Formats: sequence, C-alpha cells, structure tokens
Amino acid sequence: MAKSKPPKYCSDTSKNKAFIRIDGKKNYLPGKFDSPESREAYARFELEWWGNARRPAEERVPVLSPPGPNLAPAGTNSLTDTTVSEVALKFLQCVEATKTKANFTHYRLATMDFLVKHYGSIPVDEFTPACLNLIREAMIQSRRYCRNGINDYTRRIGSVFTWGVSTGMVSPITAWGLSTVKPLEPGHPGTFDHPEREYVQDDVIITTLPLLPPTLQAMVKLQRLTAMRPNEVFKMRVGDIDRTSVPGIWLYRLATHKTQKKTRRKRIIPLNVAEQALIAPYLEGKTDKDAVFSPRTAQAERYAEKRANRKSKLTPSQKARDKERAAKPRHFSEFYNKDSYRQAVEYAIKKANKRLPKEEQIPYWTPYELRHSAASAIDVELKGDAAQLMCGHTSPTTTATYLHREVEKLMKIALEREAHNPFEPYAGSGTARNLEVFP
Repeated sequence: MAKSKPPKYCSDTSKNKAFIRIDGKKNYLPGKFDSPESREAYARFELEWWGNARRPAEERVPVLSPPGPNLAPAGTNSLTDTTVSEVALKFLQCVEATKTKANFTHYRLATMDFLVKHYGSIPVDEFTPACLNLIREAMIQSRRYCRNGINDYTRRIGSVFTWGVSTGMVSPITAWGLSTVKPLEPGHPGTFDHPEREYVQDDVIITTLPLLPPTLQAMVKLQRLTAMRPNEVFKMRVGDIDRTSVPGIWLYRLATHKTQKKTRRKRIIPLNVAEQALIAPYLEGKTDKDAVFSPRTAQAERYAEKRANRKSKLTPSQKARDKERAAKPRHFSEFYNKDSYRQAVEYAIKKANKRLPKEEQIPYWTPYELRHSAASAIDVELKGDAAQLMCGHTSPTTTATYLHREVEKLMKIALEREAHNPFEPYAGSGTARNLEVFP
C-alpha cells in the first residue's frame, strides 16, 4: 500500500536538479530545481501517488519514472508535438472572447489549476482518460468542490480537447477517449452534494425587514415581488429604468443578464406602482450611471439610526474620533455584489438571534431564496407561464426547479389527513369513526 504521504520535492545542489527519493534512490525530475518543468512533474507524481493509495493492490500502477508520467510515456502515441498547455492557452483566449466573465473564470480555474498544472508539458495526444480520472480524484480529495462542481470542471477540461479537434490541434481519437469518462453519480465515494435551494416564508421575510437599513429593505421587497435574481437588483442603474414609455408602468431594461449570450434576448422587467414606490426615493439626485441601491446609502442610514437611538452625550474623546473619521472616511463601493448583499442579510439575522430566545429565532435565509419564493407565489396566483416569464427562463423545466407548490400541497394534505383520521374520536364525542370498507 502507498505511504501516507508522497516523498518530498528535494534539491540536489551539486547538479541544481530536483529529485524524489523512492525506495532509497534518487529519481531526478526534468529541468532545474524549482523550474516549471520540475514542479509540474512533481505535481503529476503526487496525482499518481494518491491515485495508487486509493486503488486496490492489484490495480496499482508504478509511480512516476522521470522524465514523464508512466500513464503517458513520452513519444508513445503522440500525433503532434503540440503540448497540452499550448492548446489550453489558445482555448482560453477563445473562451475569454466569447463567454461571460463568470463563465470564463470557471474555465480558467479548471484549465490552469488542474490540467496545465499537472500535464501542461506533455504532448496533447498523450493525455488519456486515466490522466483525466486522476485530475478528478484530486478534485474529490481536495473537498473544495461538490459532486456537480467536479462534474462541471471535468466537462470543461474535456471541452479543451474537443475544441482542439475543431482547430486541428488534437486528434479526434484523444477527444473521443476523454468523452468515455462519465459523470460521477450521486453517492460516489468521497463526494458530497449541496442541499437544494429552498424558498423563504413571507412571515420570515417580514420579521427580518426591521433589522435591515431602508436600502436593503427596499431591495428585499423588490426581489420578492418581481422574482429578480440578486445581481439584477444590486446592479440596477438609474439609467436602466424607463419611466416614460408606458403610462403607469416603469420598465427596467437590463444592460446585461445571465442568459443574454445564449438566448440573444433582452430582459425587461415591468415595475408596478408598489415597486415604483420602493425605487423612487433612490433615484433622486443621481446620474444615469449611478447605482439605485448603494452600500454608501445603506451605511449612511445605519449611522443616522445610531445617532437617533443614542441616549448619552458625546464625550470629548468621541468627538475627537469623529473628526478623525471625517478626515479619513471609510470607502464603500457604489454597488453591492453577491457577497456583500448576502452578508448584510446574514449579519442582520445573526445579530437579532443573539438577543432572541430560542423559540423566536429567525431561520437562516439568503437573497437567492427570495427568487424561489417569488416564483412560487406568482405561479400560484397567476397560473400559466407567468412564473417562467417573470423569471426570464427560456424553458419551463428550469422554472419548475424554482416552484415549491408541491411542498405546500403536501402540507395541506397532511392537515386534511389529521382532520379525517378514522382512528380518532369525533370532535365533541367519545365514539370513534366507523371505518369505511372499500369494495
């Protein structure tokens, strides 16, 4: 069985070479000590070492024999001299020009942190399904990614080689071989799945609202009423709101949105009188490029609330500190982001729960759950494809994941069963119900 830890990356100062000591013998790595070549070879060796540690004894392969990995001996099946890193870098250039920034970030992480780090210097057609499996095992062992995330990153690595086939840089046989690596199934050893995102009850939202500054209260209410994504709320600019085209209705025309490149459609969210009332106070005195809901405004509201609730007089030292803060004010961003918006809600809930008794604690929830609540409410009230249209989905299948009406129906059924329990006495009498016998 493999040792608990792989041998260390060592330096031979007399030769300025890196080596790994295996069974008492020095195994030199390609390149000089601390060079990219030697670091990559050692990272690849670690993959094989840990891979062996998780295999049965009869399935283990020999560990790295420099200069290349045993899984892909140099020059054995390469159809081209193009390396994995060359294809990966050109692929990322193409992705950066065609994908959204968030999507590109995931491609870059999967490609650079896993593929190029371990196999960047080998010929592209020597990258085998066994190599991809080792990379996937490294993701599993890191415990950083859920099962769906690992499957997604594995697919992204495979897409590098599929793209390479279209440009003539990769053999079709290589890309086909990688396609045989199937996604991890639920319950795969070592993996975990995040719980499905739930929806938040309206009474919980109402209980939380007084704990938030007015700016965040307006954001939460608007998201709950319109089923917007969180980023569609906190990225809202004054110039994105059309207040003149339709009498009585404002149109929020999103400059960009999540599915824009995929669907080639613009997303427009109509705002009724109640929603206009939430937004209107935050439009005054701003330019078209300014954020409607800004952390700077929310922080000013917090400071104003603290001053209003203050009971004691300011001491001279406190006045001096106020002058220092005024001379060097804290910098707050113009826009919220997915983290700061979520953290503001979390902070309010945690702060309230510290002083509330256990039976009155506010359940934890996030702004992402508001979209689920809104979609479910719209579906119940308006029926048809109303929820799909408000959420901006192209497929009703996607919308179905946001609807939680089945849970509410099941709860109603449970209450009905309780009211018609044949084994309990009738209300107000001591006799049990007659059991019905089905024909």
